Amino acid sequence: MRKTILTIQILLLGFTLIFAQETQTIKRFNYGVDAFALFDFAATGKSINTTTSEFKLKPISYVQYGMNLNIYYNFNEKLFLQTGVGNVMCKWKEETLYFPPNNSDSSLYAKTYIAKYFYLDIPLSVGYNITKLSDNTILNCAFGAKISFINTYYYYLGVEEYNGSIVGNETKNSFKDFFKGLGYSSFPVFFSIGVERDYFPKNISAGLSLLFQTRTLNAVIPVDKNYQIGLVFNIKF
Repeated sequence: MRKTILTIQILLLGFTLIFAQETQTIKRFNYGVDAFALFDFAATGKSINTTTSEFKLKPISYVQYGMNLNIYYNFNEKLFLQTGVGNVMCKWKEETLYFPPNNSDSSLYAKTYIAKYFYLDIPLSVGYNITKLSDNTILNCAFGAKISFINTYYYYLGVEEYNGSIVGNETKNSFKDFFKGLGYSSFPVFFSIGVERDYFPKNISAGLSLLFQTRTLNAVIPVDKNYQIGLVFNIKF
């Protein structure tokens, strides 16, 4: 009986030591920053033709860019949770050409609409360290979603007539109107896969990931579904 009790005590002590060692070796919180560039598939263009007009969607830039401030919580060496706050800068252009004599205004040739705006994103994702590629390099992936808010800070509406005259109306929002113009936009879903490498005896790591994302754009332009692919460079400490 005494041997049984002694054996149980030794086993319990062993599990306690192992658990304490794992708890000490795992850093629960990490912080970081990343910068990214996204290619927007909707930017390849959209055209709608009618008997009176032709609508064209043209990008000012095919690439959107931004950055995130991140917080990580590590459940163990494999599984982690990531959240933070970030922004994406965007520009779009719409152009409508009118065909005479079918349009109601025979003098009207074209309308041009330009919007410059940014998204304020709050992401939440679950990540997993898949495998070690070397002693200090890890292959990982993450899946999550974002609550996305939009602020359109610049508008331009230009009207061109067949006689060549152009009338433009430009609107710019000041910084003090930041929160006044901020509104809910969409709920993007994303997936990323990439590599991360430790530097300076594992105090700082840097990584590069491939990002896939879906984002609804109809808050700005008439595109319901849009898919994005991009590269993300991150630093974690």
